[in-house]
Amino acid sequence: MSIKDKIEIRNRSFLNKTFEEFRNDMVSYIRTYYPDKLQDFSVNGILGSLVDIGAAVNDNMSFYLDHQFSELDPDTAIEDQNIEMHLKNAGVKIMGSSPSVGELTIEIEIPADNSDLTKPNDLALPIIKNDCIFTSLEGINFRLIDDVDFSEKDSLGVYKATILPTENNTFIFKKKAFIISGDIITENFNITNFTAFRKITLQNKNVTDIISVRDSFNIQYYEVNDLSEDTVYQTITSINNNNEIVKDSIKLISAPYRFTSEVLITDRKTTLTFGGGSGSGFELDAIPDPSEYAINFYGKKINKNFSLNPSKLLNTKTLGVASENCTLFVTYRYGGGLNHNVPSLSITNISIKNIEFNDLLTDQTIKRDVSRSMLVYNELETSGGTDAPAISELKAFIKSEKNSQLRIVTKQDLLGRLYTIPSNFGRVFRASLKDNPNNPLSTQLFVISKNLDNNLIICSDLLKNNLKTYLNNQRLISDSIDILDAQVINLRLKFQIIKDPAYNKNDILNNILNKLKNYLNINNFYIDQPIILSEIVTLIMSTEGVVAMEPFNDKSMLKFECLTGIVNENIYSNSSIDVNSSIKKGLLIPPPGSIFEFKYPDIDIIGKIS
Repeated sequence: MSIKDKIEIRNRSFLNKTFEEFRNDMVSYIRTYYPDKLQDFSVNGILGSLVDIGAAVNDNMSFYLDHQFSELDPDTAIEDQNIEMHLKNAGVKIMGSSPSVGELTIEIEIPADNSDLTKPNDLALPIIKNDCIFTSLEGINFRLIDDVDFSEKDSLGVYKATILPTENNTFIFKKKAFIISGDIITENFNITNFTAFRKITLQNKNVTDIISVRDSFNIQYYEVNDLSEDTVYQTITSINNNNEIVKDSIKLISAPYRFTSEVLITDRKTTLTFGGGSGSGFELDAIPDPSEYAINFYGKKINKNFSLNPSKLLNTKTLGVASENCTLFVTYRYGGGLNHNVPSLSITNISIKNIEFNDLLTDQTIKRDVSRSMLVYNELETSGGTDAPAISELKAFIKSEKNSQLRIVTKQDLLGRLYTIPSNFGRVFRASLKDNPNNPLSTQLFVISKNLDNNLIICSDLLKNNLKTYLNNQRLISDSIDILDAQVINLRLKFQIIKDPAYNKNDILNNILNKLKNYLNINNFYIDQPIILSEIVTLIMSTEGVVAMEPFNDKSMLKFECLTGIVNENIYSNSSIDVNSSIKKGLLIPPPGSIFEFKYPDIDIIGKIS
């Protein structure tokens, strides 16, 4: 047997992990295979030092092997860069501090109309612009989210602002507006030569919103989740009669100039990444033609090998384009934290005022007086401001985020997308999904909305249009969604009880009615949700002072009635059901795609005490 074969069959251990294990194994190996030549393993000996060095090297390698293996798991990773990689792969958005939001009450004094002192001067009603800055006593700056138009009226021609007359021929106009904390700044970046997927880092940390990105060619850049997304949603102000409920309509537009934003986990600064294609020659093909890169040789019969640069084939515009030889203007809001949650009546200072008046108003004295009369305060404390989440908090989102997806595949995905549509496009109060009996690839989506009086209303065509645009871009190509109006079934409930003589009749009845109003509140109902009769009976019987319930002529403890049309000047839905045939096994079951509503609980829940 050769020496090589002897070495190959020697016993070697691959299970050692610590310094002592490596050293003992090396000493045992030398004593076994080199007993006559190497014997001095003392600490001061040369052989002992070499063994110690070898064990230390193996110990370090074992440690880093275990460390790197642990870094592959987001639960055990501890290095910031690796945690950031896990968060990106899972789709978790790293974020900084969050701003605080709240309601601000704005008061202005408007002079009366010279021709009619009982009415305010319409021309003097201003627009408070959203670039006004209001500062709290703690030094936190707040800005309006939208302009505040005091001349705004509802569909009946009534001012939306609250009006209080005074004794000196003026009127106090009060209006509430939403405010958000933080400061706004615009940074400029000079762009010379084109660089694919250019990255720029903003100066301030805790950026809460990228307001706009434009270049010196006045080209607007749109923020997307991924550079492969080539469309975004654009808001268009609604001019319909129902613009109080649906403020904006949604439109899908192309976004060739786009960028993504990401927050670094170390300093919480925001980095913008732009497209991989050049904006020059944008009208050319989006995908390069490989045949155009053929090398032309004239007058040569013999060719040799030439170097190839495959990156030229990657200069595609399918991942967005960006301009060159220009200046980028990035406007963003930054700042937030727990200290941005300020108490009530602390936002009273107007740091920067910007008021716009009607062009027909030429009296500078009126403009000056109205501007000076402006008064602001917050009736409630602001909320929502939070400090930047810790790394451990971000890691907790990884598992749940991995299970989510941007596309609509399941019914739960569809409902999730439906309820998370931005509120300015209209809000769906309840939605329900059913399989279409006539088309296995189609789903019936029943929706219903709620008006400002907390009553159910049919979704407007504009809202359903917005839903169509919003959902159509994310559904599977083979799926079909039919958006239908849910039927509203208005009910009346009657009951009779026998009370304990020791209790007051009115107190018992009020307690029962309050319980039933809370239980039958529309916020507790969903489309296709039945009413459980036994639960209502239990609520009534559990009220102190109730001895028993007295049945009606049909021996039922509860009597439901369906109300339609106009009843005693109250307007109800036109949808009706046969209540008696709809009660099965103790459940009042609505027709498919419908929802129950006690529209006027004060008069539609009736109790009688014997």
